[in-house]
Amino acid sequence: MNNKVAIFDMDGTLLESMYYWYNAPRAVLESMGILPDSNQADALDKAGFSAIGKYAVEQFNLPCTPEEFSCAMDDWVLKRYADAVLPRPDVPQYLKSLSERNIKCVLLTASKKPFIDVMCQRFDFGKYFSACYSAHDLGIEKSNPEIYNVIFNDFSCTAADCILFEDSVYSVEAARAAGIPAVGILDLLYPKNYARLCAACSRTIFNYRELLEHDVF
Repeated sequence: MNNKVAIFDMDGTLLESMYYWYNAPRAVLESMGILPDSNQADALDKAGFSAIGKYAVEQFNLPCTPEEFSCAMDDWVLKRYADAVLPRPDVPQYLKSLSERNIKCVLLTASKKPFIDVMCQRFDFGKYFSACYSAHDLGIEKSNPEIYNVIFNDFSCTAADCILFEDSVYSVEAARAAGIPAVGILDLLYPKNYARLCAACSRTIFNYRELLEHDVF
């Protein structure tokens, strides 16, 4: 019995969507008539997604809560999911290849369920995934190795059965702590992450064509 499980992140791994997440705080601020200066823009970049709402509300004295600002960011990006975001090259072909070899595919993303739904419907990816998990909905951060216990339990598998495909260093490090090897997906938007990602992963790629030609399973 084939009990191999391919665990995929979504943003930056399956989809070329990080550009839109990166620009979402500025877009929301501009919709409010606020243009951050270079120092403020740099601070937004360094805040991290979970802290951007709090920073923006306090820095610009916004008439909303941090949660409302974060929701506005989500709404802005979700619209781009519907008409602008595309899969990374050769992702559909690679997912199809795994499916044909009876390797289970699982989605594990920090994004909320509406983003998963749009991706699966717009690109017909739902047929390839045995399960889709939102860390937000699970209430467990992807930086916590215990998040993988959900997959181990649901699929009656072990860390040795799994491989993670991920562009985020902190997620790869959590997977490694759980005993799961990772294929690092290098993103041209974040070259500063290359060294840490290469150090943390058993393999790194720029394009899924590399896996179609020389797979890890």
